Amino acid sequence: MIVVAVMASRDWYRGLCFMLPLLAVLERPDMPREMLGIGGVNPFNIMLGYVLVAWFVQRRNDGSRWRADSKITRLLVIYMLILAVSTLRAYADLGSLNGAYAYLGRSTITTSEFVIEAVINTAKWLIPGLLIAVGANSKERVRLAVVGILLTGALLSLQVIAKMMPALIGGQDLADRALRVLDRDLGYHRVDLAAITASMAWAFLAARPAFNRAIAPAVTIGGFLLCTLAMAATGGRAGMLSWIMCALVLGFLKWRKILILVPVVAILAVVVVPGLRERVFEGFGNDASSQEQMERRASMGAIDESGRDQYAITSGRVVVWPMVIEQANKRPIVGFGREAMQRTGIVARLRDDLNITSFGHPHNAYLQLYLDAGIIGIVFVGWFFWLLVRRSLKVFADPPDKSALMVATMSLSFLVINLTASLGSQSFYPKQGATLFWIVIGLSLSQLMRAEPVPSTVPARRTN
Repeated sequence: MIVVAVMASRDWYRGLCFMLPLLAVLERPDMPREMLGIGGVNPFNIMLGYVLVAWFVQRRNDGSRWRADSKITRLLVIYMLILAVSTLRAYADLGSLNGAYAYLGRSTITTSEFVIEAVINTAKWLIPGLLIAVGANSKERVRLAVVGILLTGALLSLQVIAKMMPALIGGQDLADRALRVLDRDLGYHRVDLAAITASMAWAFLAARPAFNRAIAPAVTIGGFLLCTLAMAATGGRAGMLSWIMCALVLGFLKWRKILILVPVVAILAVVVVPGLRERVFEGFGNDASSQEQMERRASMGAIDESGRDQYAITSGRVVVWPMVIEQANKRPIVGFGREAMQRTGIVARLRDDLNITSFGHPHNAYLQLYLDAGIIGIVFVGWFFWLLVRRSLKVFADPPDKSALMVATMSLSFLVINLTASLGSQSFYPKQGATLFWIVIGLSLSQLMRAEPVPSTVPARRTN
């Protein structure tokens, strides 16, 4: 922490990039949640605050400013306003939210607790990405950000593999161990880790220009394999699907060799890793469920004509999503506001009618946005991400230089994987598990969504 503070006092941007790996260990049980008895005063928040102060002091001298074009800037502002209004509506209906919590046997929350969690702790995860967007004003600074991102992804992947090794070699159920161990020991849910590690795998391959020729192959290929193994170890099938989707996009657009490599890697992984094989094919036979479970799921309509357990295959989503859509259609234009699953009684119905207690949100970012913010939210948030995807595709296909290709490939990888994984998990509200995603978006805003060329060095500091 002292090293980052000293570094930030000289160059706030370098301090920011070197504090990013802290994200990989931030929520471990051995990390302090508070200091001096003050909640929220932890190493990450202290360093982020110090970097913010350093940026405010140094910004006039190092050329840090917003460079994204006006169209994407307007859409980003509208996106944030949509989330803010959605949160404000939940705040105005805090009584219903607490009523739902009390009915479900959960602790109610005070006004200050809601503001801290839904406003401050949501906005906090955006700050690193926004700082990258204003500070990545040279190719050297882009390289620093990329290295910080890769270090964070590698550290997370190593921890996932270490925690999940018994399940990978077939000693335990992969999905069950991931649910029990990863959130408890790393502070990240397995579906978030699946998306992070899947994105990082392709980010390593994209980051070749960030390293010299002597070590680039070992770093990029080694990082790709490390993060891919970690992604498989999470047992998150949405992450696996999004990893494959990204491979297809990159392969058909430019990297043809991937189309040959990916099937080989996928087949070898399923054959060699027993825990992964069991997770991938879960639900395609009824041997893993008791007869009572099968009868109950059949009564829900979750067993198809071929006997496949759609409940297990989709982890319950096939039953939950129709209820979410039914409720969202009652207010399709503007939705119900944040925490609508709780406030409109969907969670209570799931528990009372179907004995399902594991869905506090729809496990689909698009349905969550539709339920909370309606069609207005879907249109403007979708428009924002579509512009990022379109520009990333354009630069990926015809890059002006290696640095631009690196950013475009990383941006495209994170966008494809997170937008695909959003079909089965994720959220469009900023959260800890999406911090790296927003940092890559910040890089994209600073490098791809601008008209003027990127200089090769940091602008000279002005002296007074």
